[in-house]
Amino acid sequence: MDIKWSYYLVVIIYVLVLGLRLTNMMSTRRFKNQYKEYKTVFSIKKDFFTTVSTACIVTTIAINVAALIGGRPINKDSIIITLLVIGFTIINSCYTIIFTEATTSVCWLGYELKQGDLEDVKIKEGHLKTTVNMTLTREIDSYNYAKLVVFGKNKKALETALEDLKVKKVTE
Repeated sequence: MDIKWSYYLVVIIYVLVLGLRLTNMMSTRRFKNQYKEYKTVFSIKKDFFTTVSTACIVTTIAINVAALIGGRPINKDSIIITLLVIGFTIINSCYTIIFTEATTSVCWLGYELKQGDLEDVKIKEGHLKTTVNMTLTREIDSYNYAKLVVFGKNKKALETALEDLKVKKVTE
């Protein structure tokens, strides 16, 4: 395959990711207008794009190290494509989660999550980050499961809000 087709593919992915991001941002704006008092946390969604980005980085390093060892010039196209992949990964996977404690609503990917929208939530706290594994009761942007890495001062409040969104199990 000619290298120009790789660039065309990356441009198409950029258009799709930017379109999705813009629609999600408009929904997020509606959430902000609806709930005047809200909190935010920064989040990275671990998904296909983050996996592809990591694979691109490792492969580019391996290709260029092998080229240098073999006395060949560095493959500039692999570096450019890797940087472009990292760019659309950042656009797609890095975002702000907005939530309110008063109504226990969470705006994730432009969708408002309410009580009963989460089937399960597993939270693992770290020193600087918190890892959240969510299983949703409905599909959102083709996700019904998400692994998030959350940063920020409102992490604890988000954990409480997510726990409140879980489906209440009836015990007899």
